[in-house]
Amino acid sequence: MVESFAAAGHSAGSCEAHATAELMRLLAPRNIAWSLRLHQYMLRLSRTWRRATLAGDIVLFDQGFVQAVYTFALLARAVDRERIGLALDAMPEPDLLVRLAAPLQVLEARLAERRRCQGRIERLFDLDVRTNLGSVWIFDEMRELLRARDRPVICVSSADWRSLGDSVEKVREIIVRSGGKALAWSSEAQDWIG
Repeated sequence: MVESFAAAGHSAGSCEAHATAELMRLLAPRNIAWSLRLHQYMLRLSRTWRRATLAGDIVLFDQGFVQAVYTFALLARAVDRERIGLALDAMPEPDLLVRLAAPLQVLEARLAERRRCQGRIERLFDLDVRTNLGSVWIFDEMRELLRARDRPVICVSSADWRSLGDSVEKVREIIVRSGGKALAWSSEAQDWIG
């Protein structure tokens, strides 16, 4: 609650405020606790995104607006392809999206380890491993929707440290080639690397 009030005190740009309102409308969370939590998350993300757009440097987001759409879809009262597509359309567009992918058994092990390391309070506000693993279809759906909209998306392997390192190097090369500017993208380039 404190974070929500603090985040509300900082203004976001109209584009980001619109994105937050659209997510809340299209993919309304199942309960008030998740609604409050996601609303304050979106306010902080919007504020950070706004600052990043003013920076002259390349800015990387670990979890940006596409991740937010996934989270809202996962926790929504009602979700379908059309709602996810409309939510993606409302989001500010990054120059490049990178999806980290790993085999299901690797994801399961990572999620179980994360849950094991959490305290009781953290576990109350986190989803169980089965729910998280059962939501992989949302990422697949989003990838197809983004491809249909000609958004620059690349998928990289994060199955182990070596594949992740190789993938990071390939993404770095793409960014360097683009000169840090908005990327011209073709649907043929939207494929797995690593």
